[in-house]
Amino acid sequence: IGKYTLFTDIYQIQPGQILCFTDEKEVKREFYFSYVTDKIFDLPYDELKVRMKEKIDHAFDRLIQSIGNRQIIVPLSGGYDSRLIVTALKSRGIDNVICITYGKKNAEDIPLSKRVAEKLGYKWIFVEHTPDLIENYIESNEFAAYYPYAANGFGFSYMFEYFGVRYLKSIIGIPADSVFIHGHSGDFLGGSQITKFGISSEYSVDQAANKIYHLKFIYVLPEKKYASIFKQNIKEYLKPMYEKQNSKYSYSFLEDWDYREKLSKTNANSSNVLSFFGFQYRLPYWDKEIVEFFRCVPYKYKLKKRLYNEVLEDYYFKPYQLVFPDEMQVSSLTYRLQRLKERLKRYMPYWIKKRSTLKVDWADYHLITAPMAKQLKTAGIKFRIYDLPFNAVIMQWYLAKLKHMI
Repeated sequence: IGKYTLFTDIYQIQPGQILCFTDEKEVKREFYFSYVTDKIFDLPYDELKVRMKEKIDHAFDRLIQSIGNRQIIVPLSGGYDSRLIVTALKSRGIDNVICITYGKKNAEDIPLSKRVAEKLGYKWIFVEHTPDLIENYIESNEFAAYYPYAANGFGFSYMFEYFGVRYLKSIIGIPADSVFIHGHSGDFLGGSQITKFGISSEYSVDQAANKIYHLKFIYVLPEKKYASIFKQNIKEYLKPMYEKQNSKYSYSFLEDWDYREKLSKTNANSSNVLSFFGFQYRLPYWDKEIVEFFRCVPYKYKLKKRLYNEVLEDYYFKPYQLVFPDEMQVSSLTYRLQRLKERLKRYMPYWIKKRSTLKVDWADYHLITAPMAKQLKTAGIKFRIYDLPFNAVIMQWYLAKLKHMI
């Protein structure tokens, strides 16, 4: 977390931070942005809806201007974030759009993403994660160059889009100057983390540190040995915020944690797969005007993503018949049950873990991580692939690589 990396005496510039070099050759770190808020909008709800639409429209106008006439590729899931992207493009008369979906052919969001693309008249390509597509990747020179580039000493090599983007470049032959538009983080801005993790409106610094630890460090084993260390590190991380900002909006301290430690270092960093293969990308939800607006949205309108979902549905989806009656929004109860399942999962018999994991493995990550787990086992690092999330397998493999164990 923070400035640290996996390398001794090498540190990272953090999200929202710059390095200032003085004439005396000193280096100072200065933060120019934080997602923490000390104010919220005091406006009627309907006016907030209009303002949110204005911010989105301004952002997409700038986005389109930056792309020009180049081919646009939109990774399209069944969710609202990527759906807004294609709808906003369509409403501006942009036709050179290809929608791409990756994963397992019977994944739940495949029919929905195809349905959205067809409604808008956009070409839709599905790249299935088959054994033939994935086979022998781990031995290739291409992957040997990719994983350190993507992980970069503080994260891990994002694998979900690796095979699909490689397929688009080598088999489909999309133009080299194509621009990908990702829907990363739209749901976060709308308040998904507040609903998903049951985040309250106010916390003391100890309460906030405990909340973050229990939400974000659930795969640390053995817990008791490291819990106090991690909690103290989190508390030190939070203290400056509590000293400067109004703790009345302390829920935004937890949002800021997600912005710095998850969304920037994992979600946004995953776009390295695109630049690795030579493509540009855009992240429209991190347009400054959009971010500044959502920082100040009242807590009560972030609950269940009320404002976010209503604006998208009323102003963007309904004109194109893209609000589907059979589409269910995830409830806070569903999130609570899922968190409970994750905690109980570690105590379940192995065969139950395997079955439950494969059931929701819509990206076929078991195929992708199997060769990594095999190399770990050969190196004497013993754990079973379904005992931890698939990303944990990728992380363990990367750590073993850094230690020259593989």
